[in-house]
Amino acid sequence: VDDYAAAATPMIPTTGNYSILFWAKESLNQTGYREIISQGRKFYIGRDNTGIIRIGDDWTNTGVNWPTDLLWHHYAVTRNSFNTFLYIDGNLVATKGSAIGSPIVVNGTPNLFMVGSQFSGVCCENFNGQVDDITIWNSVRTITQIQAAMNSTVSTASIGLVAYYKLDEGAGLSV
Repeated sequence: VDDYAAAATPMIPTTGNYSILFWAKESLNQTGYREIISQGRKFYIGRDNTGIIRIGDDWTNTGVNWPTDLLWHHYAVTRNSFNTFLYIDGNLVATKGSAIGSPIVVNGTPNLFMVGSQFSGVCCENFNGQVDDITIWNSVRTITQIQAAMNSTVSTASIGLVAYYKLDEGAGLSV
């Protein structure tokens, strides 16, 4: 319920293009603000208190409902200099029309990459569920690349791959 993981350093590029892809599944229907992935104060992928997916402080209302069927779903957020895109299960479901901001330090808040929360501790919009196969890229992944990655293992030698968390260790302090 209150588990989360934090990287010691930022993983999502703080400038330029990037993409974040992952699988997530809720353990139970949740209310309130919940974050699956975050970095720093202004960047997160989660839901608001009305059940709408939000992508950071710059895109708080994507207009897309949070999946409540308790099944696995594949999420992808891509950002270039001009636009931001949200994909669910390999389908483009929302386009912002402008680039969201990059993850930055705000008011001294650490710029740590986190899974399952926005801030450290049990207080902080924790996601109650499972997360798998997180990939972070310093490039914009195309819909074809997103769909291909949904059902295959990513090579760690892939060009543009910044981080790959399989999250299949089962237990311990490493992911």
